[in-house]
Amino acid sequence: MKRIIVNVLLAGLISAPVFASETAGISAKQPHIDSLRAILVKLVRLDEQVQTALVDSRTLRTGSVRAEIVKVSAELTNIERQMAGVVSETKTELIQIPSFNDAEVRQYTRTVVSYTGRLRSRVNFIYEGILKVYSTGNRGPKMRDALSPVPGAGGGVDLKQIARSGEASSKLVANVKKLKTTSDKLNAAGRWMYLISK
Repeated sequence: MKRIIVNVLLAGLISAPVFASETAGISAKQPHIDSLRAILVKLVRLDEQVQTALVDSRTLRTGSVRAEIVKVSAELTNIERQMAGVVSETKTELIQIPSFNDAEVRQYTRTVVSYTGRLRSRVNFIYEGILKVYSTGNRGPKMRDALSPVPGAGGGVDLKQIARSGEASSKLVANVKKLKTTSDKLNAAGRWMYLISK
């Protein structure tokens, strides 16, 4: 009877360190799993916002009024700020990934890179569309329009309106270029994180 009790105690002593080691591993990994989940939530929200901005940007034309241009420009600025924050968070997690050769971690990083790639593609569509409309020399009504009589009207396009639209479109182009750069950085960080976790 004593031998049975001793054997049971020995078995418990042997298995306890193994269990403790596994528990410690899970505890160490969990904060990073939580961080990856938080990054994914933000990526999903960004994906929705970028899709909305893509739809709105397609309504812009050379003669779009300043209010329409400013609306899309503000959308892009807001998206870029949020995306820059996610880039920073992703880079922080990137440093930690080599410590975890784990299937669950790889599943999260695979999903992250899927979203960063999709965001980059959609941002590129927005970028190309806006530059096509508002490339240099094609930003809103031209100054010559102010001097050209409009049929049925007493004069041409208002000079102040031309100036305001020109400033707004220039800012729009600058904002979409900045967004494109940030989306490229986000995609690069996501890809590196996934490759390291493989």
